[in-house]
Amino acid sequence: MGLPYNYETKWRGVRAKRATREKQEIPMIQISAARQGQLAYSNNFKDGYFGQLTWYLIQYLKTTTDSTIEGLTSYLYQNCDPSGEQLPQVSASHSFKGPVSFF
Repeated sequence: MGLPYNYETKWRGVRAKRATREKQEIPMIQISAARQGQLAYSNNFKDGYFGQLTWYLIQYLKTTTDSTIEGLTSYLYQNCDPSGEQLPQVSASHSFKGPVSFF
């Protein structure tokens, strides 16, 4: 989609990095299971077989009352695949701060 901001986890926390100069007027968030060249994995969880991103996204939304993009990015990085073989990508149309309503 080419959204201008990518959220990444660095050693000092989550930061928004401007990826393009393009502007998107409509507030938008894109969550990808993996980055270019990586595979997105599935796993057998207690409720069945799910994609890792799907499972952990649902767990984050179920357990968090004040969702933030920084919190979501950090949670997905820590849980999706701690080995680093599948790094989720969270991108946005704006540099969001504070609580965000995902639905």
